[in-house]
Amino acid sequence: MKRWTTFLLFLAAIGLIGLNGCEDDGTTGPSMPTTTEEWIALGWSQYQVEDWDGCSDSFDEAYTLANADYWEAWEDSSYAAQTGDQELLEDAMARLALNLDYMKQILTGFGWLIIAVDVPEQGTYVFSEALNIDPDYTDALAGYAILLQTIESWEQSNQKVAALLAVDPNWVFQYNTEIDYLDLRLIYAENYYFTAEFELSLQEALAINDIIGYQPGLSADDFNLATIEGRTALITLIDELDDLI
Repeated sequence: MKRWTTFLLFLAAIGLIGLNGCEDDGTTGPSMPTTTEEWIALGWSQYQVEDWDGCSDSFDEAYTLANADYWEAWEDSSYAAQTGDQELLEDAMARLALNLDYMKQILTGFGWLIIAVDVPEQGTYVFSEALNIDPDYTDALAGYAILLQTIESWEQSNQKVAALLAVDPNWVFQYNTEIDYLDLRLIYAENYYFTAEFELSLQEALAINDIIGYQPGLSADDFNLATIEGRTALITLIDELDDLI
C-alpha cells in the first residue's frame, strides 16, 4: 500500500505546479472514457496536441481506476489463497499483472508530461517507479534518459540510453515520432562530451553522422581532441546533428 500512497502524494504535488485541476472539459478524443485503457489513450492523445492540463487529468483518472482495480485484485488473491480457489487466484493474478502494466504506462505518461512542461525534478520518481515495474520499458527508459540529461545527471542518463538501445536499437517514440533512437544516441554523444570523455563522444557523433549521411568521409582524423579547436569542432558537429535529426 505504501508505494501507491506515495504516488497519491506525488499527484497532489504536481497539482500544485499547475498540471491538474482544469475544470474546462476541453478534452481531445472520446468525451467520456469508462476504462483505464481508454483514459490512458485519451491522456496520450491530449499529450500529442499539447493539452497538458487535460493530459494530466486523464492520467490521473486512469491512475484512480488502476489503483482501485489493483487493490481489489490483491484482496481477491489473498482470499483465493486462503480458500484454495485456484480459478479465482488465477483471475486475480491476471488482474494484478494487467493493472501493474497500466501503472507502468500511466507513470511513464506523467514522466513525459513533466518533461513537456519543464519541471524535470518531478519526473525522476515516476520514471523510476515505471522501471521498477518493467526495467525494459523503452518509453520509460527514453524519457528518463532525456530527463536525467536535463538535470545534468549525465552518467545516469547514458546508462538509461544504453539500456534502451540494448532492448530496441531502432526505438521510435510512438506518441511523437520525431523523437527516436537517433535522438537518444545524440544524448550519448552530448553526455560523453559533458563528462570530458571526448573520444567516446566523437565515436558516437561520427556514427550518427554516417547513419544520416551528413558529412560523408568525416573521420576521427579530422578532430584533434587534444586541442580546444578539435573539441570545439566536435561540439559544433554535435550541434549540427542535433538540428538535423
